[in-house]
Amino acid sequence: MPTRSNHLDNPTVRRLLEAAEQEFEQHGFAGARVDGIAARARTAKSHVYYHFEGKQQIFDDLISLRLREILAAKEALATGIEALDHKTLSRFLRRAIDELIVPRAAFIRIILLESLGAGEAKARHSEPLLMKVLRPVLEDWLQRFKALGYAVEREAFLSDLFHFGLLPTVLHVAFGDRWANAAGIAPARAHELFLSRLVQLQSLNVAHIKRTQRGRRRADRST
Repeated sequence: MPTRSNHLDNPTVRRLLEAAEQEFEQHGFAGARVDGIAARARTAKSHVYYHFEGKQQIFDDLISLRLREILAAKEALATGIEALDHKTLSRFLRRAIDELIVPRAAFIRIILLESLGAGEAKARHSEPLLMKVLRPVLEDWLQRFKALGYAVEREAFLSDLFHFGLLPTVLHVAFGDRWANAAGIAPARAHELFLSRLVQLQSLNVAHIKRTQRGRRRADRST
């Protein structure tokens, strides 16, 4: 077994994790098999075990890899943002969803289904898998808003971002095309409808934060 340092940067490890993602999406954690992962990667089962201790480590490493990718890509997109006006927020949200989340729809579906089920993957983690993935994103955005000078109340901010931002987004990315087909709407049209409404909701949220902050400043000046 190679050392864990730079493990996820190994091209072979990444190729095996890509194969594992396909296996987990099709069969779930409980139904996935290391043999199936090896077959998808077109390699020997022993080669998989050379890089991983077993299925659970493969699953955990897949989470770590995808989360690292999402956070790194989001950091690159957010570089240079100094204020969240409607135009900037719209451009960021659209790019974040289309470039960060949509390409990882298979991973999002795996996390959602395993979080809702009672499979082995859920039982082995101390927190729901969905929160294991979204918590770092929530905390990152909280710190980013503070760095931009917005005085936000932690609990309310995290609640709003989770319930009216991240959760609808992951559900849309995971199942939006299926909903659109069932509703008789072209998937591209459904995607645009979702993005437009999400931008509108988050713009209202930012405007509310700004109003609350101005109100506090006025109150402070009057005392």
